[in-house]
Amino acid sequence: MCYSYYTVSVGNQKKRPPVGLQIYQPETGYRFSIDSYLIANFANPPSGSTVIDLGCGVGVLGLLMCRKRDDLRFVGIECQGELVKYARRNIDVNSLRGRFDVIEGDIKEIGDYLDSGSCRYVISNPPYIEQGRGKLPPDEGKATAKSEVRTSLDDFIKASDYLLVNKGRLAMIYDARRLSVLMLNLKVRGLEPKRIRFVHPFIDRDANLVMVEAVKGGGVELKVERPLIVWDKKNVYSEELKSYF
Repeated sequence: MCYSYYTVSVGNQKKRPPVGLQIYQPETGYRFSIDSYLIANFANPPSGSTVIDLGCGVGVLGLLMCRKRDDLRFVGIECQGELVKYARRNIDVNSLRGRFDVIEGDIKEIGDYLDSGSCRYVISNPPYIEQGRGKLPPDEGKATAKSEVRTSLDDFIKASDYLLVNKGRLAMIYDARRLSVLMLNLKVRGLEPKRIRFVHPFIDRDANLVMVEAVKGGGVELKVERPLIVWDKKNVYSEELKSYF
């Protein structure tokens, strides 16, 4: 199924034709990216699953996957109150109330909101920038989404371990340059990487992103999937990327 969307930003009524999803987001600061489309098409929750999205932002991952599959239910966790308001508005305008709920809360306190072993699938697009590294965006919301200023990679993985039943799965997209850190943190928490796919901006460029699906209590066997190429040439998406929209 293909997706299209339009964005309506506060104070800016320019929009694309509303063919598929309607996605509201702040005019400045946090903006969802192509990463959401990538991980939404990589993830493969079991039929009938309740999927928990850690750090859901304005709810784009849940919106995409609810439209892709009508057998899933989503719960998003987001610590930024402004983004929670946008996520709930997006749920309403896309008629997904009852299939998609958002909790305002800190994933480091996940036990305050959800029970241990309460789901079979977790999905997340955590911040890529290690705390103390690199220049942060001046906007607090954008800085929180991109950098570990409030939550670390291990916080996301620890919360996933808490939520998942045995043999439950976690799908995550992350900076390819920090793959060794991701793999180490997964294994320390008992989440065994089972599928991995590298994302390359162009066919002749190094990977800049990586998507991993890990299984809680899984055995040691890793499937390396074919690379995903984003651009055929400048400003022209690959045929696979075009199918995501």
